[in-house]
Amino acid sequence: MTTINDLSKSLELWPYRLRGIDNLIHNSPLFKKKLESFKIGIVDTGIDRYHPCFAHAKIVAKDFSGSKNPMDELGHGTHCAAILVGNDKERYIGLTPNSKLYAAKVLGRHSKGPKFTEKAISEAIHWLTKNKVDIILITMGRKKDSTIVANQINLAINLGILIIASGGNHGGSLPLFPSSLPQVICVSALGKNGIPLPECYTGGLVDFFSPGETIISAGKSSTYCEMSGSSQAATIFCGLIAQTLES
Repeated sequence: MTTINDLSKSLELWPYRLRGIDNLIHNSPLFKKKLESFKIGIVDTGIDRYHPCFAHAKIVAKDFSGSKNPMDELGHGTHCAAILVGNDKERYIGLTPNSKLYAAKVLGRHSKGPKFTEKAISEAIHWLTKNKVDIILITMGRKKDSTIVANQINLAINLGILIIASGGNHGGSLPLFPSSLPQVICVSALGKNGIPLPECYTGGLVDFFSPGETIISAGKSSTYCEMSGSSQAATIFCGLIAQTLES
C-alpha cells in the first residue's frame, strides 16, 4: 500500500511552531479580501506539468527565459510548485492544493546572462501582477540589485500583493536580492532540530524562518525527491499563509 505524503501532516511533526506567522496573516491586506479562489505566482525555473503530482492541480505557466517553453529543465521550480499545489491523490498532497498557480519561468538550462535574467524576472512579476495573484513567491535571487525588478515589486505591493522571497543558500552576510528589499518578506530555512541551516543566509534581515531541510516534493521524470534550502522554506511559508487564508 502506498503512503500518501501529505505535507501539512508531515510539518505537524516538526518540533516547533513558526513564530509570528499569525500576526503577519492578520495584518496582511490579503486578510481583508474575500478570497474565493486563491492565486499564487511563483518565479522560478518553470514547471513540469506532466508530473503526476499535478494531475489535479490548477496551473497557468509562461516562459520568460527565452526558451519558448515553460517546461522545467532544472527541477527546482517543479519541486517548489508541488510543495504548494501538488495534488496527486494517491501519493502526494501539497500545502494548498486547491490554489491556482501561475508559474513564471525565468531560468533554464541555457542561461542568456544576468541582464537577460533581470529582464525576465521583471517581466514575470509584471505578468503575475496583471493576473491579480494574491501572493508572488520568488524562490531565487541574485547578489546584484535591480532597479527594474524593484519597480515591478513596488507596483505589485501597492496593489496589495504579498511578496515572499528566499534569502539564499550562499551563507553570505546579506540576503540575495530581492529578499533584501525591506518591503519583501525574506524567508530562510530551519533544520528539523530547530536551528537555521548554516548554508543559508541567517542574518538579521531574515523576517521569518521556516522548515527547509530534506523536504520531499516532485522531482524529475515523475519521481519524488528531497531538497533543502531557503527556497523550500520560503515555499512552505507561502503555502502555510495561503492555507490559513483559504480556511
